[in-house]
Amino acid sequence: MIHVIDAVSIRGGKTMEDRMGWGKDYAFVIDGATGLTQGRVTSFPSDAAWLAERMRDGLSTLLPAPSQTAPEIFHRIADDCRTEFEQHLKETFPNGECDYPSAGFASVRIINGELECACLGDCDAAVETVSGEVISTKSRRVEELDQKAIDEMKRIAAERGCSMKEARRRISGLLLEHRALRNTPGGYWIFDPGGTGADHLNTARFPVERVRSICLMTDGFAQAIRPFRIVQDLPDLFAQLREGALADLLGSLLDAQRGDRDLESYPRLKYRDDTTVLYAVPEGVWPV
Repeated sequence: MIHVIDAVSIRGGKTMEDRMGWGKDYAFVIDGATGLTQGRVTSFPSDAAWLAERMRDGLSTLLPAPSQTAPEIFHRIADDCRTEFEQHLKETFPNGECDYPSAGFASVRIINGELECACLGDCDAAVETVSGEVISTKSRRVEELDQKAIDEMKRIAAERGCSMKEARRRISGLLLEHRALRNTPGGYWIFDPGGTGADHLNTARFPVERVRSICLMTDGFAQAIRPFRIVQDLPDLFAQLREGALADLLGSLLDAQRGDRDLESYPRLKYRDDTTVLYAVPEGVWPV
């Protein structure tokens, strides 16, 4: 069993596009990718929020099923999402096309005596072992692309003498180019109703007896490490979570973001992102 010690999910912008969930033997976080264009197909405030909601429903139902592999689970969810989304598309844009929404996620489940981690996008399922090792299971590819965009913001601001906010507006085309790399070789892998990303999960397995604790997080909470350095690294994060400091860490992160609304001290792509984190341990470990 998985014992959730602490969890929080807060909205960063107008629409909440993160989700989380857990049960007896599983837990997950989801980060819907905010759309870069104005089109909206579903009745939700954003198509990314719709996808995150449907993923939460699917994962809550399917992760407890030990007979299904992680790729099978995500293909099944993708199939259901594709059917519903394309029906919405016919009703909303009968003569047009619209890109699928996408979402990153990180999940864990206990199956056959092992903790199975699965990630896509820039969400992380980080595991602390009983020996003190901390292992991240996420891909760094989305981070790399985001850093290229941030570096371009810095270049534009320096070259033109403009603010970072103005530089952010000038890289919209670059962000669209990066988004077009979704689920392509040489690009990055993420979940969408097309299902391609389900064949490229980042996975890891650990004997349950080796696991001391688990931290699932979206990139909004990962800002506590970079760029804000509220914590120095993942081992430092686990040490503070073990001491019950999640509320303090979150408060410090929000304060730091409020103190840099103009993105000048800590250049980033948005003032504040949806922020979700879940800290848990296998049954029998608590108190850690």
